[in-house]
Amino acid sequence: MEEWFAENVIDRIETTGSTWMALTMNCCRCHDHKYDPISQKEFFQFFAYFNSNDESGVLVDVSGGGPTRSRGNTPPLLSLPNEEEQKKIDEATARLTEAEATLKATPAAQPELFAKWLDRKRAAFSKEGVAWQALSSEKVTSKEKTGFKRLDDGTWLTSGRPAAKETYVVEADLAPGLLTAVRLETLPDDTHPGKSLGRSSNGNFVLSAFEVRLKTADGKTTNLPLVKAESDYDQPGWSIAKLGPAPMTKGKAKKADSSKAGWAIGGNLPENRVARKAIFTVAPTTIPAGAKLILVMRHEAVAQHSIGRFRLNVSGQDPKLLSLKTDTASEAARRIAAGSLTASALAEACLARIAEREPEVRAFAWLDPALVRRGAAALDKGGPPAPLKGIPFGVKDVLDTADMPSQYGSPIWAGHRPRSDSAAVAMARTAGALIIGKTITTEFATRHPGATTNPANKHHTPGGSSSGSAAGVAAGFFPLAFGTQTGGSIIRPAAFCGIVGFKPSFGAIHRGGMKVMSESHDTIGVMARSVADCALSMGAMTGRDYGNPEAKLPRAPRLAFTLGPPAAKAAPETLALMERAIAACRKAGAEVVEITLPEVMTEAFDAHEYVTNMESVQSLGWELAAARAQLSDTIKEKLDWAKRFPTAQLDSCKATQAKARAALPGAIEGFDAVITASAAGEAPAGIGWTGDPSFNALWTLLHGPCVTVPAGTGPQGLPLGVQIAGRIGEDDKVLAIGEWLRGAL
Repeated sequence: MEEWFAENVIDRIETTGSTWMALTMNCCRCHDHKYDPISQKEFFQFFAYFNSNDESGVLVDVSGGGPTRSRGNTPPLLSLPNEEEQKKIDEATARLTEAEATLKATPAAQPELFAKWLDRKRAAFSKEGVAWQALSSEKVTSKEKTGFKRLDDGTWLTSGRPAAKETYVVEADLAPGLLTAVRLETLPDDTHPGKSLGRSSNGNFVLSAFEVRLKTADGKTTNLPLVKAESDYDQPGWSIAKLGPAPMTKGKAKKADSSKAGWAIGGNLPENRVARKAIFTVAPTTIPAGAKLILVMRHEAVAQHSIGRFRLNVSGQDPKLLSLKTDTASEAARRIAAGSLTASALAEACLARIAEREPEVRAFAWLDPALVRRGAAALDKGGPPAPLKGIPFGVKDVLDTADMPSQYGSPIWAGHRPRSDSAAVAMARTAGALIIGKTITTEFATRHPGATTNPANKHHTPGGSSSGSAAGVAAGFFPLAFGTQTGGSIIRPAAFCGIVGFKPSFGAIHRGGMKVMSESHDTIGVMARSVADCALSMGAMTGRDYGNPEAKLPRAPRLAFTLGPPAAKAAPETLALMERAIAACRKAGAEVVEITLPEVMTEAFDAHEYVTNMESVQSLGWELAAARAQLSDTIKEKLDWAKRFPTAQLDSCKATQAKARAALPGAIEGFDAVITASAAGEAPAGIGWTGDPSFNALWTLLHGPCVTVPAGTGPQGLPLGVQIAGRIGEDDKVLAIGEWLRGAL
């Protein structure tokens, strides 16, 4: 057999030599030959190569004593099972037959099975609850002559002459479950002095004590001590940390005289006549059936300084997801302008949070604390007033920065230093913003993710491609950040991380100095903690009027509801969310009508992938030619796919999308905007995939504005969002409706 193998290998060598090399390779088998360029040594190098290859069609020696070939002929033996083996085979066959029968019957029963599963999921979701829940059967009383009127938005409006000392007692039914926190929102109102938040002559209030009690069905009342109290703004000298009778200092309760301390908001100052919030955290408490919640709000420190208009909500969520410890950009800007906050102090607060959580969140592609401090100090030295002066701003790493590397999420551009800022960054700096660092993006803002995790749960994606920007805002690293959207890279990660994301009308922010992938789709937008922050930053950078989203709408909006072409991809938590959001909108006075989009919208949606990837082939022409090996397999697969199509395909798809844009005004005629899902569901587990952008792609290619607002959490405790989309140029309207929706939810 060994001789046969040897001759077979020699035949391969001679065939290869004569056929592919035009050489006789006969003589060199035995000796070197002056007319043959192949030596004997080289001949046996060929021999070694072919002898190491498995050969089909070669008999296998099964005796154990001779050479073998793993892919040779099957030996002429018949393997038969013994009695025990046959029994196992029969059992497996029976199970297979049963499984095949079940599988065959499944399609017919699938609708019923899915309906039952969906009902279970919805029931579980309702038990989980949203981040903040409205109180049920709420009643407010006072021993004084204060009147209380329940408004449509769920707030209580007080009336009458304010007493010197005033105590509000709120009693409400409480659903069984977990209680971790109570949120108090105080709001301005035209009926109050100076249209402010308080009932005093100067528009201020002082809340001297806040008490949480639980009254069980048997009439027993238990005090729930506060673990922590925090607010989004404190008047200097009147911190919520001094709240009695148990003010909070580093998580420890201390006794205090509630008649000499309390939380105030400086409502006498015009810049402070905005909504303020406070969160009161209690030790996690299991609420039994039939229980009532009693909340006591005392105003005893300063005469007649009681709250004028307020709203209360409760939560059973993890308190770390409910924090108000970080200023919004709007609030920080007001405080910096008023001189009660410096850019350096705000920068240090952000750097402290970064030091605490960045090792886990991993939001930054590049960060230099020393550069941040120098920039903040320079802003504190003076200069002209600017709307974003001193506000830390995260920059997605597809936008060039002159003083920081711009690496586009790719090793190809590692360490790259542009000579100038992108147009977007230049506009932010001109508006006074402090560029704090570069945030992680997926590779060239496509699908291949970076290392960023979701601040709500490190085992889940933050979304993408604006991963670091969304996670950084959510974690409190900076109040504002740039995102870009080709498919859903602003709206989806903002929803996954529980923040506000705003994609303006196409071209609102100039793309000069951006690593553009799709000329037809790429749009620069912003991410923030509030809708007002988005309006502030967009107006400051562009000079356009984005309105005041917190201003009262002249009427409740008329909204068109659709999930669009990807409706079938909506997860149960998204379906439940949209039902809840629509119900909340209708309760707040809005008209919501489900619509069917014209067929051209589906055609445009289907064209999105072609346009994006075919234009990306053009934008990455140099990288494909000069550094293909450094591109991820994910992006190479997408671009190689796109290269198969002729340019005519791109032209046709772009024409279809243009028709869809022209059709949108007619499709939503009579409606103020569209209400739809921000994402398919909660953020997927793992960080290897940033989630499905299907629920954003249509609104991106239509070039109109869209905003996502936080809307509670899903079954896994992860944030959810609801999206408002509108017509091109109606950015201020979309933002205003987005803020209205946030209040309605």
